[in-house]
Amino acid sequence: MRDVLITMHEEPEQPGLVAWALDAAGVPYHTVNVIDHPDGLPSVDALGDCAGLVILGGPMGAADTDRYPGLAAEAELALAAIRADTPVLGICLGHQILGRALGGEFLPASTNEFGVLQLTRVAADPVLPGTGPLPGMLWHHDQVRLPAGAQLLVTGDEVPNQAFRYGSAIGVQFHMELELPLLDRWLAESPVAAGLSEHNRAQIRAEFAEHEAELHAVARPGLRAWAETCAA
Repeated sequence: MRDVLITMHEEPEQPGLVAWALDAAGVPYHTVNVIDHPDGLPSVDALGDCAGLVILGGPMGAADTDRYPGLAAEAELALAAIRADTPVLGICLGHQILGRALGGEFLPASTNEFGVLQLTRVAADPVLPGTGPLPGMLWHHDQVRLPAGAQLLVTGDEVPNQAFRYGSAIGVQFHMELELPLLDRWLAESPVAAGLSEHNRAQIRAEFAEHEAELHAVARPGLRAWAETCAA
């Protein structure tokens, strides 16, 4: 059975509920840290061996391709996956890499969204069904504008493009994969967390713990739905 490729950019950014969903759907997967191993990605020609592609978050910017050549390889692979109708999921940095690859304007250091925010679903999708209010766990400074031809799924007061669909790909700015133990690791180890005050880190953890059940009520069925497209 073909497996799903999950790309990482730092050790604290683990697959979390994405791995849970793939396990639940019976879909094998493997991870590659494209920062430490930029040559670890399959070639575009070998994409047929992948059942799906997940691009996780990270502390760098989506445009930092000179410093981190793995980011450019990810973007190329994502575009090839879309052309092949292979499921793609981009989360946070992955959302920005995907949107930028599709022609969306990348806006570095243009916002400051950390913690649980109330967002709005504006169009239904199998991964994010329904419309109306949606809680999202945000952890970012950069953003990307909606690419031409993409369907906006979720919007927010400060960042209009919180999730979009483009063919077989979906990008989400918020962290559907996150669980409290994983957040604790981010707060302790991520270089992004080092820029936050102790008060802010405590507030972020408290917000997530308070809303975790509500967040997972959206994330678990949504990620399971995405995983099942990889099993088809």
